[in-house]
Amino acid sequence: MSGGLPSRHSGEILHPDREVLDPAVKGTLTVLKVCSTLKVHKVVVMSSIAAVTSNPNWPQDRLKDESCWSDKEFCKEGEDWYSLAKTLAEQAALEYARNNRLNVVTLCPPFVFGPLLQSSVNASSKLLIYVIKGCIISAAITSITCPYQDCDSTEELSVTY
Repeated sequence: MSGGLPSRHSGEILHPDREVLDPAVKGTLTVLKVCSTLKVHKVVVMSSIAAVTSNPNWPQDRLKDESCWSDKEFCKEGEDWYSLAKTLAEQAALEYARNNRLNVVTLCPPFVFGPLLQSSVNASSKLLIYVIKGCIISAAITSITCPYQDCDSTEELSVTY
C-alpha cells in the first residue's frame, strides 16, 4: 500500500486479510495487551470516521452513536479495506476492554488535514487532492457531507481526553 485510501480502484490490495485487516486488529490488540501488562488506567484508541460511515442501511435521520458501525459485508463487497480494518480493529479493542477490564475510549476523527509525518500521501490528503484536481469521486463520498478537522485539534483532543 502506498499510503492511499485502499479501495477497489487502487488495485493495490491483493490479500486484504494479510495486508490490511490482520495488521490493524493484531496491532491494536498488541498495544492493548501491553497497556494491560503495564497497568495503564485509560487508553484512547484513535480510530477513524471510516469505522462508522460505511453503512448504507443506517437511517439518514438518526445520529451516529456507539451503536453505529460500518457494515462489514458492504465494505467487503466494495473492497473498502480501510473502513473494514478500522471497524474490525475498533470492535476488537472494545471487546478486549470489556473482557480485561481496561478503560478504553475510542475517538473517530473525520478527515484530518495538516503537516504530513510520512513521505506518502495519507487518505485525508488524497481526498483533498482528488477534489482539487476535479477527479470523479465515488457516489458514496459525493452523497455525504465530508467533515474535516485540523491535525492539531485532533492531537489536543486525544491528549486531553
